[in-house]
Parts: sequence; C-alpha cells; structure tokens
Amino acid sequence: MTDTRWNPAHIDSTWWTWTSAYGGYVAAMAVAAARDAAPEGTARAARFNLLRPVGAGELTTAGEVVRAGRRVSIVDGTVAEDGRTAVTCQLFTGPDGDPSSAVVPSRPAPDVPMPEACEVIAPQLDLVPFTQHLERRTTDGRSPLAQAGDDPTFTLWIRWNEPIADPLLAAVMSLDACPPALYATTTDALVVPTVEMSVHFADLSAPLGEWHLVRMTTEQAGDGWCVDASDLWSQDGRLVASCRQTRLVLPPG
Repeated sequence: MTDTRWNPAHIDSTWWTWTSAYGGYVAAMAVAAARDAAPEGTARAARFNLLRPVGAGELTTAGEVVRAGRRVSIVDGTVAEDGRTAVTCQLFTGPDGDPSSAVVPSRPAPDVPMPEACEVIAPQLDLVPFTQHLERRTTDGRSPLAQAGDDPTFTLWIRWNEPIADPLLAAVMSLDACPPALYATTTDALVVPTVEMSVHFADLSAPLGEWHLVRMTTEQAGDGWCVDASDLWSQDGRLVASCRQTRLVLPPG
C-alpha cells in the first residue's frame, strides 16, 4: 500500500491507548495485510483476535489466502511484534450477488444534531493519547467518565485530523474510536482492552466525508468482561459497518 501508516516498522506513541498501541490501528494494519493478499471481491466481514498488546517493538505484517472461491474467499492477516504474533484477522470477501435477491434495509442513522451543533469532547491524552488524532463530538451531551449514568451508550460524531482515504480501514478504525460505552456509567477510568472484534460491512461505497456517526452500546457486562456493539454511518445516513467487541474490564491503573 502506498500509505505507510498501515505497514509501519513501529507505532508512534501518539497512537497509544493506556500502555499499548490503539487497537483500532493494529486491527487496520491486520485487515490491510489480509486485503492486499485477497483475490478480487468486496469485503463482507472481518474477525480479529488481539492476542497481546502491541508496544514499541518492531512490527511486521503478512497476508495469506486460506480459500479462494467463486463466491467466498477467506484471507488471513497478521501483525507481529518482534516476531511474535500480536493480532490476527480473518477477512471474508466475495463478489456482489443477484440484486433481486432478498433485501432487508439497514438500520437507519439516529436522528441527532449535526456536528456543528454538538459539544466537542476534549482529547484524553493522559489515558488515550491517540485521541489527539481525531475530533469527537457528543450528540447528547454525554462525555466519557463525566457521569455515572444508567445508559451505557455513546453516540458521537467523529472526524480524523488526517483523513483515511481507504473506506475499509476507515471503518475498522472508526468503529474502535468511540470510548468504551461503560464510560457512560462510571467516573472510574477502567481499563477496557478489546480481545476479540467482529466487523460486518454494509456499504463501503458510502462517503465517509469529513464526519461520520458512531453509536456504541454495552450489551452486557459482568465478571470482569463486557460486550460492546456499535454501528457506523456516513454523514448522509448510510450504514457503513457494524461491530461487536469482547473486552476485559480491569481496575484503573
């Protein structure tokens, strides 16, 4: 790929969160490696395993075709740090099918104020340095760790300072750019790393433009684990992708 952001030798510490690299970044690296090795076809889904945190070591990426089929192809992508696999991705691709087949409309975007009317969420550089690379605006006044509410949901407008031209990578990174939805219910800076993430792509042709809208909800939490579900829409209201993340919930510190 011509954009070296997706195959760096090291990840700049400005892209870290807590004490390691931002998961959305390394997931984008893994899916980029898979997509670059894939036969022709549209990305349909991607499944990620974040096996260990990525730090300041030397990074390598690789992609390998597992199955090249007429309707479905499966490609593995990996990110390794100092020779140890840190993130794996399994990308599912396939051509467009019969347009007259069954159609169910995608979830519509929620009715929220436009970004210009929404409050800016200040970057949280002490906890999540990568937030200096984007602007986030709350559609309903909720900010992470600002209140102990009873609805574990965030609905935010997001805009990257340096636009991500590749819609596949923009979708993966943006879905993981929202604060953990548990942060809407607590003022304690819990550490909530993702260990597994599944992304289902809807309309990667939808223009992401300057702003895109993400809604994340914690569907369940307990026993030191939680599951977050999120949707990403373009500014014109088209569903781009949906995601579920399995996360650890660790004490602050």
